[in-house]
Amino acid sequence: MTGFTPESYTEASKNRDEFIPNHIDETLKADEIGILFMGEQYKIKFPAEVEVFYVSPPALDEIKRWLRDQEVQHPNKDNGEVDKDESV
Repeated sequence: MTGFTPESYTEASKNRDEFIPNHIDETLKADEIGILFMGEQYKIKFPAEVEVFYVSPPALDEIKRWLRDQEVQHPNKDNGEVDKDESV
């Protein structure tokens, strides 16, 4: 792929993440319903009046809940600190 750089990917992603909500805002009328299927890795900020539902398989939900619970139980792990229970 010619001309592909991390910067060009970042710029294309940013443009996409701005285009989608703008296009929805410009084209979807107040009394209309729309549906958009996409992966959750996108960082799209939808217009405030757009109601968003995230649908994922149960297994993915279980993983996310487990990760969230681990973060709550061990809040210092991300900054390099070690829990007293885990020190050797």
